[in-house]
This record gives sequence, C-alpha cells and structure tokens, in this order.
Amino acid sequence: QAALVGFSNEVDTCLLTMARRGLGAETSIDKFKKVGCKPFLLAFILFVWLIGGGYLMAKYLAPLIG
Repeated sequence: QAALVGFSNEVDTCLLTMARRGLGAETSIDKFKKVGCKPFLLAFILFVWLIGGGYLMAKYLAPLIG
C-alpha cells in the first residue's frame, strides 16, 4: 500500500507540473483581461465546493468506511 501511495504521489506531481507548465507557456495579462471575471468566479466557487466537500467527506464518510 505504501508503494502505491508513493507511486500515486509521483504521478500526481508529474501531471501537476505539466499542467502548470502548459498554462504558463501561453499566459499573458491581456488574456486575463479579455475573459473577464466570470471564469475566476467559477474557479473560486469550485475551490470552495471542493474544499467543503472534501472536509465533509473526511469528517463524516471516512469514519464509516474505516
């Protein structure tokens, strides 16, 4: 199980690094100005949703499983 967790962390780090690199390669302030605030608002709402959902799952669902 520890080997699987280690492998999963390595894959996660690799994919996250590639995604960050891909975003940074073609990002400019002008592109942010063009899209406006709606995508950033959506990203913030999704962030809150995921943090809240993760917390609730860890608090209430994890004890039922483990």
